Amino acid sequence: MSGWLPEAERAVFSSRQHWMELVKNLVFAAPAVLVVVLLDSALGRHGLDGALAVVLATGWALIRWLSTSLTVTNQHLILESGVLVRVRRAIPLDRIHRVVIRRTIPGWLFGYGSLEFHVLAAESPEAFRRAPSILLDEEIFRPRSQQSLLG
Repeated sequence: MSGWLPEAERAVFSSRQHWMELVKNLVFAAPAVLVVVLLDSALGRHGLDGALAVVLATGWALIRWLSTSLTVTNQHLILESGVLVRVRRAIPLDRIHRVVIRRTIPGWLFGYGSLEFHVLAAESPEAFRRAPSILLDEEIFRPRSQQSLLG
């Protein structure tokens, strides 16, 4: 990431999605793995294909989780995602006019939520799903009027 930033720009903080996103990807992969294991046993094999399916599903879920991040620099908000097709969106901080923080009941219980960044002249907000709680509580996402009162 640091090779992508201009010299005058420095990262303030960076975060991956909450570990619950990794769990969600593993749960969605479980039915496919189960089918492979059942077919493997029905054909009389001894689990090599099933073990390979488990390793591949776990590896893919981990790679997807590791490839999604949010970085805030002194000038931009950078959202990165994708494994086969890598997408990097850099949004100037002065173009973000509203930040919406959403937490569901499971989000409260497990410590995650979603961030929506409403950008001037954009049709829909940019979103960072399953952000860890520490990111939701960051002072940088508070309205500027509240920031001046705090500091």
